[in-house]
Amino acid sequence: MSFASESRERVRPVLPLAGMVDILFLLLIFFMTAGAMRERETTVAIEPPTSSQGVDRTTPGVVVAATADNQLVLNGVEVTLGELAQRLRAHGQSSPGEAVTLRADETSHVGLFAQVQDLVIDAGLTFQYATVRPASALD
Repeated sequence: MSFASESRERVRPVLPLAGMVDILFLLLIFFMTAGAMRERETTVAIEPPTSSQGVDRTTPGVVVAATADNQLVLNGVEVTLGELAQRLRAHGQSSPGEAVTLRADETSHVGLFAQVQDLVIDAGLTFQYATVRPASALD
């Protein structure tokens, strides 16, 4: 016994795919840009110092690295101390108070690292250090 009339068309449920495709592309773009930012920071091969409270900070943004041979690298581009000062001042004017991640090799000179820290502060930016926890502190 059927209650539906024979003259009435049956409506099939339709799943709107346009919205799902939009969300898929947004997720794809997000993960591609996030991956590119992560690669940019880790292109400089350094061994950061260990600290019992250390966390390897991999936040996107401005990253200054000091290599083992005391070369300065700003977001993957090798720079001199003077060029770094100019670029940090320009960035400080456009984004005051933004955090700059300082990554230094364990064997780099502390004096160079202190100069970079002073440049960051003079530019009106804040800084955070990238360190790693020793294996014994992870337990």
